Amino acid sequence: MKRTVIALVGVDGVGKTTHTSMLFNKLNKYGFNSSVIHDEIPTLIAQIMQRSPKPFKSKNYVLGNSSKNAYHTLRGLLHIFLYTFNELVLLLTIIKYFKKSNIVILDRWFIDSLASVAYARIQYSQIIKGIIFTLSRITGIITKLLRVQVLIILLKTDPLIAHIRRPEHPLPRQRFVSVLINYFAAIAAKRNRWYLIVLDTTNKDIKEVHFMILKAFHGGLVRKFCFNDVLRS
Repeated sequence: MKRTVIALVGVDGVGKTTHTSMLFNKLNKYGFNSSVIHDEIPTLIAQIMQRSPKPFKSKNYVLGNSSKNAYHTLRGLLHIFLYTFNELVLLLTIIKYFKKSNIVILDRWFIDSLASVAYARIQYSQIIKGIIFTLSRITGIITKLLRVQVLIILLKTDPLIAHIRRPEHPLPRQRFVSVLINYFAAIAAKRNRWYLIVLDTTNKDIKEVHFMILKAFHGGLVRKFCFNDVLRS
């Protein structure tokens, strides 16, 4: 069977961890050799995000067509660098897992991670956008060389519902990140010819969403993998 990366992406609170676990258990139950990787935020990055930055004045930067006076911080640049480095390490981890598995399931990916960073460091949005495109290109080249097919499952939900599930994240943050994830996922899939499946999970229970994910497989990417038996159960 061809090696496959399945990435569940979406705003915090949409249920990525739950459905990653359910999908992993389902695939292994029916003999598919799969592994799960959770893209966790390293402790150092989390500490940098929580501390109040001390700004220093820098030159103007261009955001879109308008020039704004920004107050960049060394901590902000370090935050972005560490997140980018972490995603490159994750890419190496994925390659390593293919030595023992044919399917690697990701709970979060660079799409989610840098969308969250963009909210925390909005003054660097142009830099982060460039990093997203670069990471996408690097990942696309590597997966093509290794003959790995990539399926991105974008789980969408009302940002208000995501906020209720994860109240530590403000509603404006959930709205902003949700839009960016949708945009980044579409760009990454289009540029690398990856499979992208968008599922609206709003007002649906866990079992409904789980079946939607399996049905999406049956109708698209993994029809050749004989998921019929999985769907019948």
